[in-house]
Amino acid sequence: MRFSHISLARHVTLVIAATCAVALHAQRANAGGPPQFSEFTVVYESLDVWTVYGEVVDEQPGQCDVDFGGLFAGESVTPDADGYFELSVTLEPNSSGIVSGVATDPEGKTSETAEDYIQ
Repeated sequence: MRFSHISLARHVTLVIAATCAVALHAQRANAGGPPQFSEFTVVYESLDVWTVYGEVVDEQPGQCDVDFGGLFAGESVTPDADGYFELSVTLEPNSSGIVSGVATDPEGKTSETAEDYIQ
């Protein structure tokens, strides 16, 4: 029975180590490449306020800029050091359309355009 306990503890440690390695790999996956969005979602909050939530993956995500288009045109945000960002905008009642975003890193490399449709 003691052997089983050691085996289980070892298995859990290996799973945790593998999970950490995958997360670290994802952060470095685009080494030298343009930034990428791993998340880009627009959510209705209340009283015509909409919030875009997202994550930019880059070697230095906290130094990227995210510029918005569509219904959020003219807005921009800088992700935190881990790449997460959010921005809230008040729109006209019954607004519908596309909210788009492009991330740009300090070297001028740009992501593909991310989009979400709201109605």
